[in-house]
Amino acid sequence: MTDKCYKCHSANSEKIKGGLVLDTREGIRRGGDNGPAVVPGKLDDSLLIEAVRYQNKDFAMPPQKAGGKLPSEVIKDFEKWVQMGAPDPRESTGQVAAAKQDSWEKGARLVGLAGPARRRPRRK
Repeated sequence: MTDKCYKCHSANSEKIKGGLVLDTREGIRRGGDNGPAVVPGKLDDSLLIEAVRYQNKDFAMPPQKAGGKLPSEVIKDFEKWVQMGAPDPRESTGQVAAAKQDSWEKGARLVGLAGPARRRPRRK
């Protein structure tokens, strides 16, 4: 993923494409504008698998300009990983999920869709 995906799909990207961040566990699970990138144990529900298989030309990843379709062995590794439950030992910082939530809440208050701001619980 580092070589083929992070240029457009990492927290450090200049512009995150499709709202998808793949360099954090939360980003992979939450997914992007089209839904979860990976649904642990479910190949057919995992958009990442659909993309690397090139099942949908509009959604195929990596794009041709980044080298095109991955070798079949690499795709099989991704499939096995999803079937295993998509284990990801990286520690969660929560920064990606929190940033998206904060942005939505601010926007909702701006247009009057949200109620009063919630107070965060005190840490003990």
